[in-house]
Amino acid sequence: MFWNIMAKFMLVLMLVLSGTLASEAAEDCIPLNPNTANLAHVNNDWKIVDGSRWLFSFGSNQAEARQALAIIKKYNFSSSCFVGRPQPSFKYMKAPGAAPVSTATRIAPVTMTSAPNQPIQGPVATAPVDLKADRIWMARYVPPASLTQYTALTGNPKACDEVYLVCEFHNAGGDVRGDWRVSWQVDGKEVHSIRFGDFKAGARQSPAARYRIPDTGTHTYACALDPDRRIAERDVMNNRVAGTFQVTPASGGSQSAVPVLKTLNTPAALPGSALVVTGQNFCGIGSWRAVIELQGGQKFEQTPQFLSSTQFWVTVPDIYAGYNVTVKNAQHRERIKQVKNITLKQGTMMSNKLAFNIVSNYPIIDTLTKDLAYPGDIIFITGGNVDMSRIAMYKAVFEYLPGKQTQTAIMGGNMPDWFPSSTGTVPYIPNISMFASFKLVVPDVFAGKSAAEQDAIERNMGKLYIFGPTGPAAVSNPLNIKISKRPATQPGSTTGSTTSASTCPKLKLFPGYNYEGPPSCSVHALGAYLICDAQGYVCCASRDGSRSQRCGVGRYEFPADCTRYFSGGGSSAGPMVHDGIFYGCYSRKAW
Repeated sequence: MFWNIMAKFMLVLMLVLSGTLASEAAEDCIPLNPNTANLAHVNNDWKIVDGSRWLFSFGSNQAEARQALAIIKKYNFSSSCFVGRPQPSFKYMKAPGAAPVSTATRIAPVTMTSAPNQPIQGPVATAPVDLKADRIWMARYVPPASLTQYTALTGNPKACDEVYLVCEFHNAGGDVRGDWRVSWQVDGKEVHSIRFGDFKAGARQSPAARYRIPDTGTHTYACALDPDRRIAERDVMNNRVAGTFQVTPASGGSQSAVPVLKTLNTPAALPGSALVVTGQNFCGIGSWRAVIELQGGQKFEQTPQFLSSTQFWVTVPDIYAGYNVTVKNAQHRERIKQVKNITLKQGTMMSNKLAFNIVSNYPIIDTLTKDLAYPGDIIFITGGNVDMSRIAMYKAVFEYLPGKQTQTAIMGGNMPDWFPSSTGTVPYIPNISMFASFKLVVPDVFAGKSAAEQDAIERNMGKLYIFGPTGPAAVSNPLNIKISKRPATQPGSTTGSTTSASTCPKLKLFPGYNYEGPPSCSVHALGAYLICDAQGYVCCASRDGSRSQRCGVGRYEFPADCTRYFSGGGSSAGPMVHDGIFYGCYSRKAW
């Protein structure tokens, strides 16, 4: 459905840009603000909203709703247009300045103002037509099926009351030919619009818009005739009439009714999304403050956005900004696991609280089994805040040179024995694991590169990070990794290979130990190299007359070491030999 609408929209957009639509058809459009448009999940229906207005509905399809919102913001669409209402056969959208104005049939659009009794400003046309707005008033709401006539509202309306906004006008000039509309505006925003066509000289109309009164306080109400300036008139200064009205509290003139929060549209909200709260006593909600509080006491306040007497919404704050750095991995995990609460406050009055969680889109990576790797090596990664049921949707990014990177797939891996016994189930987000293990194959970053670029890659310390289903805009913290060309096979080696994923021991996880990586030959003979066989790692070096069973003719062997992992702080790694196999360098875990 969405793509059918978008295909039609693109067709109309081309017509608008070419001027065809502007000259051949009148447009019926509702303004929107692409900067304030957002998503709301209301009664299991994903909507694009602008303030308290519901613009588009996508049912349960959150992905299409997000994509449509992104398109609106990207192209700065400011109008939603229709062909044939109230049941339009066609819909499209416009950006500012997209359609050229034909001076022969239209007067340039003007900006609305909510100032009381201020007419629409614009040029005066030498034409006999003269639409004139006479007065505006409010009528008591009666269900449409029972409505016979409008009865004026006596006294001030109360917050959340439903009323009819009546607009009286007449044609003080000659016959009107063409399409135009009447716009109802509250506090400077259009809340309703009706299309009109031919309008006889002297004709009168009193249309009304059904409207729910906003929050307490002073508000403006205006009725504007032909706000798009489609009809050439002799006097446009009388096309608009406006006034102010006072709204009293809904609860018998008292603000004592404390809101009651009952349910949320989701238990796990995304930063930047709309969190819709359902409950009661939400009339006058604009005078309250919504507070989202973390367990550590940090609070995020904002004014709740009124939807109805039983619903309001707030924007979920981005509480994880700046946390996708390695030094904050522990704090990042802790913040994800914390239960969040939303409440309302007004002075000393407080509503009840509702618990929920805020999703972090940033994965966490803690360790790599290798920080020096060759193309084709398998690297195991430990991390967290990962949905292992969707691990196929995650990608690893190798930044092998500053500004240059390549992506590769991520696969599931076995959970290390030294991980916490619990994978860290997250409140309200049960599909996320706080501790996880996965693996990947190191890509060949040297393929197709010049000799100079290959040399630069060899000398550069690169970075590895990952991202999940939300895309590369939300990447994990980075870890350092150096990718080198695999050494050429040493002649005479009985194994016929150097260190590789196929000949090195498979990663074995030992309780109480953290795998640091493979050993090295750093403190032995110049030109020594590391190999792997069924007995694990060993170092080889050249020496005339020597013969090693593991290294071959003209070579001798000696033990590999773990000095590359010495930290000097008492947490150095050492060789792990088990059942006669040298598995690599391990250190005792610190937790």
